[in-house]
Amino acid sequence: MNDLLHLINSYRILLGAIVLLLLTALLIHRFWDRISLMVLRIHCALPGIGKVARLSKNSQSHDSQTGWFTSENELCAHFRQHLEERDRASPAFFVKCQSYLDKAQETGRRELPLLGWVLIAAMVFVEAMGFSYVLAGWTIPGASEALQQKGALGIAFLISALLVYLTHKTGQEMHQNHLVRKVRTWFNGQDGNLMPDGGVTLEQNEIDDGAPTWRQLLNRLRTNANVKPSWAITGITAAFIIAIAIGATYVRGQALDEMLSSQQMSQGSGMAGAQYQDPYSDAALPDELASIQRDADSGAEQSVIDHQRKGGWGTFIVLAFIFVFLQIMGTMIGYFTGFAGKESSKARSYIGKFRNKDEYVNYHVRRRNRVIHIAQKHLSTLQQRMLGRALQNNTDSHSIELLKHAGDRSFQRYAETSEREQRESDSRDLAHQHQTRAGDMTANAATPTPETTPGTSSSQPTATPAMTGDKGSDERSPTDRREAIRQRLEEERRQKALKAQEEDDAAYEARLRREMGLDSGGSSS
Repeated sequence: MNDLLHLINSYRILLGAIVLLLLTALLIHRFWDRISLMVLRIHCALPGIGKVARLSKNSQSHDSQTGWFTSENELCAHFRQHLEERDRASPAFFVKCQSYLDKAQETGRRELPLLGWVLIAAMVFVEAMGFSYVLAGWTIPGASEALQQKGALGIAFLISALLVYLTHKTGQEMHQNHLVRKVRTWFNGQDGNLMPDGGVTLEQNEIDDGAPTWRQLLNRLRTNANVKPSWAITGITAAFIIAIAIGATYVRGQALDEMLSSQQMSQGSGMAGAQYQDPYSDAALPDELASIQRDADSGAEQSVIDHQRKGGWGTFIVLAFIFVFLQIMGTMIGYFTGFAGKESSKARSYIGKFRNKDEYVNYHVRRRNRVIHIAQKHLSTLQQRMLGRALQNNTDSHSIELLKHAGDRSFQRYAETSEREQRESDSRDLAHQHQTRAGDMTANAATPTPETTPGTSSSQPTATPAMTGDKGSDERSPTDRREAIRQRLEEERRQKALKAQEEDDAAYEARLRREMGLDSGGSSS
């Protein structure tokens, strides 16, 4: 431990710089949305070389249909990246995220926080340092003490990093296997096959609302083709832990035996030529008495060495058990944290720590309004500069007239138009997916299946649903009929959801216009 403290003290400046760099990177990653928005604001406000100053030079290029200038579109597009989708700031999206986690059987789970990662890594690193110093002596034979200390630090880092990663992945694999066993248990004896629906996503979470619980869970899991538990990572981790525990204990034991043997040899060589003499007698002891005394001393020394060896091995075994149970603890932490669902982590990140949908909506509305206010401020500055440059350069009258009525081209209107177009595109894609699946299902149901029976030629035509008139639908399997009913109900429910979303958008727009002091009777289209 003293050597470790001395090494840390010697390289404290370098270690401090590394820790500071890591903390800075973590903070930037954690608050990247705010930092990137701040950088964009600074870039827009810079005089001469800023984004607004550069875009204001183009005061002629505009769209003849919409009346928007190219510079206005470009500036709004940059701020549009920082504006959250209105759908994600609605109560419906909060409920959708909760529903996704519920269907994935992962309600209440969270990712391991940063402090948890730090504590686990620190504990494993301290444990690894205990035997990495011994391993360094054998890994770098003949090296100096300082070089062995550096080697021990590197070995400890490699071992601890591998152990933290493997144990956490093992815990997540165990959690995933637990969910896979749930799927197979609930599926037992029911119609259907264990094939997930690839169209189920967080955005399209409602597709399988009417499906059984096991299918809802299966649609959100990452599984193998057989939908069976996999223990590959668990086996690798167990083999690695056992190898480290046994190998470290063995190396420690060999180092202890080497130390005790050297100690015994040094003591034996020191006493080899010495004769026992009584300090209070002038006469030497007889050889018989001296031999008895030497045997007694040798036996006492051997007894001490045996006790040291047994105590050392006992300590090493206890340390090995501590090491193994520490890895078990890391595995259990991985089992109870993290997600096995395809988009469960994303759904949890959207919900955050909000207790209800009202807190969620209020928070995101404030963030959205803040971005709108900042973007509108820079857009107004751009429009004023473009108007001044147009008047100065005698630009055509039509462009000047558009710039004088720039109030009709606000950032809020730009965002609403972009979101409406995105929703329409998503609706078309979803409708196309439904039509494709329905067409595939109908084609599969109408495809004749030739069956050859004894005494019957396989070339004879087989009756198909299309040939039997109204009875064609009755000849489909129960699974196909139920799938057709589910598809029809899904389409009906989707239409209702779109209508409800339009009503929610209208209410949101009216409230936002009142908050921003705009004309509540105006139109956003």
